[in-house]
Amino acid sequence: MTKPISGRAFLCASVAATALMLAPDPVSAQGVTCSAGTATSSTATACGQNALATGSGSVSIGSQSSAIDGPAVAIGEDADSSNTGIAIGSVAKALNLGAVAVGANASASANYALSMGDSSTASALGAVALGRSATASGLHASATGQEATATGDQSHALGYRARAINTGALAVGNDAQASGATSTAIGQGAVASGTNSVALGTNTNASGLNAIVIGRGSSAAFERGIAVGDGATSGGVASIAIGQNSISGTGSSIAFGASAQATGTSSLAVGYLTKSEGAGAVSVGSLTNASGGGSIAFGVGANATGAASVSLGSNTVASSSSVAVGRAAQATAVDSVGLGVNAVGNQFRATAVGATVTASGDRSTSVGNNSIASGIRSGTFGADSTATGAQSLALGNIASADGVNSIAVGSNAQSSGANSVALGRNAAAAAASGISIGSYAAMTSADTGAIAIGSWIDANNNGQRDAGEYTSVSGANAMALGTGASASAAGSVAIGSGSVASQANTVSVGRSGGERQIVNVAAGTVGASSTDAVNGSQLYTTNQNVATAVTRIGAVESGLSTTNGNLDTERLRVNALTSGLATTNGNVSSLGTRVGTVETDLSGAVTRIGGVESGLATTNQNVSTIGTRVGNVETGLSTTNQNVTAMGTRIGTVETGLSGAVTRIGGVESGLATTNGNVSSLGTRVGTVETDLSGAVTRIGGVESGLATTNQNVTTIGTRVGNVETGLSTTNQNVTIMGTRIGTVETGLSGAVTRIGGVESGLATAQANLAATQVSLAAAETRIGTVETNLTTTQGNLAAAVTRIGAIESSITNTQNAVTGAQNTANAAQSAAAAAQSTANTAQSTAAAAQTAASTAQTTATAAQTAATAAQGTADTALGRADTALTQAG
Repeated sequence: MTKPISGRAFLCASVAATALMLAPDPVSAQGVTCSAGTATSSTATACGQNALATGSGSVSIGSQSSAIDGPAVAIGEDADSSNTGIAIGSVAKALNLGAVAVGANASASANYALSMGDSSTASALGAVALGRSATASGLHASATGQEATATGDQSHALGYRARAINTGALAVGNDAQASGATSTAIGQGAVASGTNSVALGTNTNASGLNAIVIGRGSSAAFERGIAVGDGATSGGVASIAIGQNSISGTGSSIAFGASAQATGTSSLAVGYLTKSEGAGAVSVGSLTNASGGGSIAFGVGANATGAASVSLGSNTVASSSSVAVGRAAQATAVDSVGLGVNAVGNQFRATAVGATVTASGDRSTSVGNNSIASGIRSGTFGADSTATGAQSLALGNIASADGVNSIAVGSNAQSSGANSVALGRNAAAAAASGISIGSYAAMTSADTGAIAIGSWIDANNNGQRDAGEYTSVSGANAMALGTGASASAAGSVAIGSGSVASQANTVSVGRSGGERQIVNVAAGTVGASSTDAVNGSQLYTTNQNVATAVTRIGAVESGLSTTNGNLDTERLRVNALTSGLATTNGNVSSLGTRVGTVETDLSGAVTRIGGVESGLATTNQNVSTIGTRVGNVETGLSTTNQNVTAMGTRIGTVETGLSGAVTRIGGVESGLATTNGNVSSLGTRVGTVETDLSGAVTRIGGVESGLATTNQNVTTIGTRVGNVETGLSTTNQNVTIMGTRIGTVETGLSGAVTRIGGVESGLATAQANLAATQVSLAAAETRIGTVETNLTTTQGNLAAAVTRIGAIESSITNTQNAVTGAQNTANAAQSAAAAAQSTANTAQSTAAAAQTAASTAQTTATAAQTAATAAQGTADTALGRADTALTQAG
């Protein structure tokens, strides 16, 4: 009895018959019939020369193909499969449990591995390789794209020649490479070689530990470096470069802005083309430069070139330790200052304050618009003032001090002589050591030592002195003081308005008819009409009488003084007693106030302790410690209450002492001193209590601060858990997409599933493979939890970076956009898979065309019908057997 063949056998027979019909050489077609294969199980199917199917339900179709153990499937020349593996394609290998290999030379050698594409390789548990020459050798790794490589456990590579070669690495994009553990590289040519590093964008490079790089051609080569923007470079540990072509150097430097450069340690550059080259330098603005250590440049075109220099304002310049503030201000010498629009301080410690001010002398000071201090240690104060002489001083608008050590004070005052002084509006001192005091006071000669005091003064001879309005001095070494005073004789002195000194070496304090002078002092005549001065001898007798009277009065005054002293002593003692009592009362009142303050503080402390106890409910691990500290506070409060009780007792003692002091003043003084000492001691002790309470309050505040910090940490952990949830959501989306793509693969293989029943089992195994992938994702979630635990351990270090992380939150948005781009890339890969399906359809069309060509060959073979009669008969026999099989299958 003939055994009926199964559906698989019928399909194999159909394939064999078709092969015979299409064979260009019917003579050689005999080797590829189903009968040429070896099936060792009753449910196994082997079709093809030397094909081998040894397991239950296994299928082997193709020359030299083998399906070892069931239900393995091998379709294609030299294809091999084992266990429940599925190998489809020439030399395809699926050699383990649930492995799937589709494509010429495709290899899936580990349990649940999946490889699709010519020469693709999946060699680790759950690994997935999709694309020509794609390689996935890490546990649960995936490589999608031509020549893509994923060698790290749980690594993923997506794109042409993308490489993920470390644990947890992700590479998305053509030639993208993620070689650091848990690193991420997204973008064409992106490289992430540092552990936990992130590189987003074309040709980006993140080689530092925990480095982040976003933007075409950007790079971060050191630990915790951040580079955001096309061409941005982070060149130091924890340095940040944000902006197109921005550069940050060593030591936590920050560059923010297009072409900004912060190359100094801990430097800051903010703005277009800003530079901070010195350690700790700060440059803010556009085209600014801070090249000195600790220098500051703020404003468009500002330059701070020296150490510790400050340049504030557009186009300002400040050199070493100098300060320039205001548009175009300059401080170009050591310790110099330029403050104001166009202010210039260009010598050592020179100071210029005001618009268009210049301090060009060493240690000079110039204050006032358009003022100039060019002399060494010179100074100007006032608009348009000038000090050109060394150590000169010009004070007032348009004042001028041109002489060495000269002083000009007043509007338009001028001191041009060395050591000269001009005081007053339009005063002028032209002579060396000359002095002009008053409005329009002047000396026009070059003689030294002249003095002019008053309005409109003219001193025109050597050693002359003028003081007053319209004074006249014509004598050598003469002096005139007062309005209209005249000293015409040599060595004469005229003092007073209108005084005349016409005699040599005389002093005149008046004039004829206006006597008020002393002339040639000698014994004068005493009389009603005398104008002479009285000398000492004429006053002697009078002085004697006066002295006697004074002596007697002095004796009386002495007695009165003694009496008054005694009265004063008693009054002072009474006053001291009154003052002491007032002081004591004040101290007691103050003490009461301080006790009230202590009570208030105690009440506040109790309230705050209640708040602390409420907060401690959320942090049970600190309850014991806080309880101990609260106990200490209660002990301190108990001690305070005891001190207050003692204070009341001691105050009662003071009151008793004061009662005794009423009868005896001396006792009061002694008791008062004792009371004051006790009150002082009590005040000191109360102060100690206040200090202890303050310490307790401070410590309670520390606990509250710690609780606030704990709450902040909890909030931060919540945020990070949210981030993990977001990441898991993204992973789930990727799994969904992968499921869709696998669905597409299943659709593409649906024809084979219909034609080969064993393929259905293989696809079920593929679904199990997806379930294993989900298990791997769960394992990844567990690893993420482990990472979270490790991150909690290093939270103290991360706290310092919270501010910087906040600064790059906007960059994270860009990262999310980049991830969206990666998603689009995955979609494109899906489209590519669809295109591959289309290519398969095209191949099928090509096969149809080959069939047409075979028909043509058949027509051609008709001409050789005589020679092929035997072969044709064999073909007819095979067709008959196929019809019989069809009938039996029906």
